[in-house]
Amino acid sequence: KQWYQRRVRGYLIDRPSTLYIIPQLPTAGLPNALLLPNMKWLLSFFISIIVISLSSAKLDGGGFGEAYHWVPWESAKSVAKVEGKPIMVILHKTWCGACKRLKPVVANSHEILQLSREFVMVNAEDDEAPAENAEFSIDGGYIPRIIFLDSDGNIRPEYTNVARGEKYKYFYPSVDEITRSMNNVLQGVAIKTEL
Repeated sequence: KQWYQRRVRGYLIDRPSTLYIIPQLPTAGLPNALLLPNMKWLLSFFISIIVISLSSAKLDGGGFGEAYHWVPWESAKSVAKVEGKPIMVILHKTWCGACKRLKPVVANSHEILQLSREFVMVNAEDDEAPAENAEFSIDGGYIPRIIFLDSDGNIRPEYTNVARGEKYKYFYPSVDEITRSMNNVLQGVAIKTEL
């Protein structure tokens, strides 16, 4: 084996040549004007990777509206506890016709958007948690369902769609029905904090 000595970044390297192969970029003596575009390209590459990975996190609301501040279920309980807000969870499936009809109802509602600022909003699509959690199948496994939790993360089964009666009481097809329950939850939270 051949041995050699080479100075790399101020360090003296003394190793066999078969083990030490580092390609050197010819940057020494190049003006910064030539180096900066390469650095900008590298930075834009990493930013694009981050944006692509975040786009899978349903930042657009999955059809329920980009204007809402959607929080992933994994962090919803801690956010609710810190902010002292109740949680509103929308459980839906991509293949569900009723879910597809509910999306523009929520996305285009100024009233729901205004009230949503007082909630931690969770959009659980398909198999995302908590959609498959048995606790969220309070009166069956139908979809879409809107379920409310308190700021401690406890399901509040008393907040239902009173217009639906006993069957499908967590199904909300209209803006009026959703906002009525949202207001009821906020009133219940206000009473709880006054006690």
